[in-house]
Amino acid sequence: MPKESKSISRDDPDYEEKRKKNNEAIRKSREKAKQKQKETQEKVDALKEENRKVEGQIKEMEGQLKLLQGIFKTHANHSDGPNQFEDLLGSTSPDPLNPMDIPSSSQVQPRSPDF
Repeated sequence: MPKESKSISRDDPDYEEKRKKNNEAIRKSREKAKQKQKETQEKVDALKEENRKVEGQIKEMEGQLKLLQGIFKTHANHSDGPNQFEDLLGSTSPDPLNPMDIPSSSQVQPRSPDF
């Protein structure tokens, strides 16, 4: 059931006062909407910046992972015993973002060093 609007004549003595109140309410509503939009944009900007930083950290960690893999492979190629590093690294490089690609401690059998 729609709300019936009351029609106010410009001749009504309260007309000007009601218009002032309505205009003030509209102004406040618009200011509140602008403030909310500003806060939302600030949150978006902050999250974008945080995302950029995290992506940088991921790239840095991927580089470190590749470096460590290279060190492990180099060390494994120069050792005389069974190649435990190849067992750890597998034939393909693990995806550092996929926990399923990284062997758990229960999957890796500890071996004594070959000295």
